[in-house]
Amino acid sequence: MKPFILEFIGGCWDGMNLCSHSPDPVELKLAKTCYAETGAGAVGKTTLVPAEYGTRRGSSRGNRYVVVHRMETGGEVLVRLNVCSGGRVAEDPCHDKQVLLDFEGGVLHGLRLDSASEELKEALLATSYYCLTEQGTTGAALVCGTHWLPQGAEGMQDTPAAGDAYVVVSRQETDNEIAVRLQWRAMQE
Repeated sequence: MKPFILEFIGGCWDGMNLCSHSPDPVELKLAKTCYAETGAGAVGKTTLVPAEYGTRRGSSRGNRYVVVHRMETGGEVLVRLNVCSGGRVAEDPCHDKQVLLDFEGGVLHGLRLDSASEELKEALLATSYYCLTEQGTTGAALVCGTHWLPQGAEGMQDTPAAGDAYVVVSRQETDNEIAVRLQWRAMQE
């Protein structure tokens, strides 16, 4: 079995991932269960994820998620799942459109993340950050912490302080693409 990452959009698991290579045995078991229930990430298959492991809004029983996208990149599989609401599948804002995130200022100045990247980690970060900023809503912020920085950025000299953030300053959408620009905002002292 190829390594896989399950990416959740909406519900109590919004913006969270489960990985087949997690060192956490609880996460690993849940990841394998969800992957098996969806027929190895088959589009249209569903799985129920318990809310007690999620950190965002949701019922105490958990949420049912449906696979909306499956992509194999290199040696890994990315499976994107959307929360089901009222028996209908929630729309996936990232499913048909490429999402580009451009960072200005701070430690990530000049970085562009692309949801269609062949690099799985970059694709995951792009879609996760897009969802965490409420689909690129102007004024939404990614509050900094070294746990969310892209690989390689952790060793930079200008590590962000707790409370520093990248704030969405613009969002432009075309038929095929969503471009979101984020600017650095340092914490007020």
